[in-house]
Amino acid sequence: MTEAQTQNDDKSESCKTSIRRKKKSGLTSRVFKWLFLSILTVLFLLALAFDAPPKIFILILIFITAFTALPKPYCKYFWLTSAGVVIALIVWIFLPEEDTGWRPYTFDEELAALEAKYAIPNEENAALIYDSLLKDYERKTMNPDFLDRDANRLTYSEQWTSEEYPELAEWIKQQQDTIQTLFKAAKKDKCRFPINVQLEVTDKMEINRLSAVRSWALILLRAANNDMAEGRTERALEKYLCAIRFTNHLNQQRIIYMLMGCSLQEQTLIALNRFLIDSEPTAEQIQLISDTVEGDLQDNWSSDFSRWFETEVLFWKNAFGLFYEVNPDGKIRFRRKPSPVINHFFLRNRFGRFFRDKKANKICAIPAWFFLPSTPQKAAETIEAVMDKYHPMTRPDYDWNKTQTQSDLRFKLNYNYMVKSAIIKENSTEQFYRSYHDMYLEQLTLRRGTRLLVAIRQYKNENGKWPESFDSIKNAAPAEAFLDPVTGKSLQYENHGKRFSLYGANTNVWPR
Repeated sequence: MTEAQTQNDDKSESCKTSIRRKKKSGLTSRVFKWLFLSILTVLFLLALAFDAPPKIFILILIFITAFTALPKPYCKYFWLTSAGVVIALIVWIFLPEEDTGWRPYTFDEELAALEAKYAIPNEENAALIYDSLLKDYERKTMNPDFLDRDANRLTYSEQWTSEEYPELAEWIKQQQDTIQTLFKAAKKDKCRFPINVQLEVTDKMEINRLSAVRSWALILLRAANNDMAEGRTERALEKYLCAIRFTNHLNQQRIIYMLMGCSLQEQTLIALNRFLIDSEPTAEQIQLISDTVEGDLQDNWSSDFSRWFETEVLFWKNAFGLFYEVNPDGKIRFRRKPSPVINHFFLRNRFGRFFRDKKANKICAIPAWFFLPSTPQKAAETIEAVMDKYHPMTRPDYDWNKTQTQSDLRFKLNYNYMVKSAIIKENSTEQFYRSYHDMYLEQLTLRRGTRLLVAIRQYKNENGKWPESFDSIKNAAPAEAFLDPVTGKSLQYENHGKRFSLYGANTNVWPR
């Protein structure tokens, strides 16, 4: 074999080897191409099935187009552009950024409008008196932590003597300035705390106010129960009636205050009812009780709930506004790190060190750009649409007896689902509103029942026996006092001789 033939054979073998390598390289390239294309197709179908945000769709479609329709000569420019975007993001992450002045976005204009809508003159506002107490409020000194669980419950729900609980009696004496201030506030009909639409776990003022309100209520009840047990009837009655007015003030606030007021009002009305029926109240004492409860016998659920509902909507707007932040110049951007609420409830501070790093904080803004609406105003539109489902419950003609609607909440990969899952929670919001309505009507039944017990006691004092039926006292109380707010029909009264029963469809008034 000549040298020329040998060289030709070597070239031929080299060419074959090169071809095999190109085929192998081309095969590998096609395998990876179709693998990535398959992954992108699956992601696209998942995004379609779970209704992913439009930006996610567009991103996936861009990559699918690059793999399938983009001419090969232009592919390298596409990938260079993609690499440039990634590099730009990395550079942006490491660039220093001024964070001074940025705060979570809140809907301040809507809050101001709500404050103005329900504003009352300062001289008529009992909240200013309560807030003067709040300035000196200390939880440790305003709660008898020395009581065990049973004694704690008994002393605010039953009568007790200083001999039984000497330490508590001494503690009550130390609270006389607080009690006198509460008497002063109770003389006013109106009360309006600043409307708070922030999450309580981040608002120390609201936490303190809620804690203080509960403490003040228990002080009144414990002091009144002690006075009643030791024969200081006038002083006990003064505190019970103050507690009733205090609960009326709480009903004028957010719904969370109404819930606290329900428990206080129930305990107070039960104590007043026992005093009316089991004691021998004077005509003046009976009239005092009548005057206190008679002004609150109307069913104002629709107007009260409408007011609470407005606050609820704004509360949810501000809650989701935590994903945005604003600076003093009004510039808005996605929040650079999880809010204290998200960190507290979901992350449990486990990644605190990571999220304290400013570079890591900026990374959080990148997925937010894909997932969240571009502005908090657009985010608020979704919240309003979700809350509209519950707006009919604010109307006077709403049928509370109809079957609870079934949730159509199905898992989605978008902001709408996040809002719905947070607010609806598989119908729990509607269930909560229904339970609030039930508690409201129960308290109204008790108030109306107390007003009827006033008439029943007056009849007993005049005739020496309990009335045979409502016919005997039909002119002794307002017409609405006889109506069960649950059914719209008459409350039920049964005379058993030495005793009697008074009750509604869902609530016992007497005995209780």
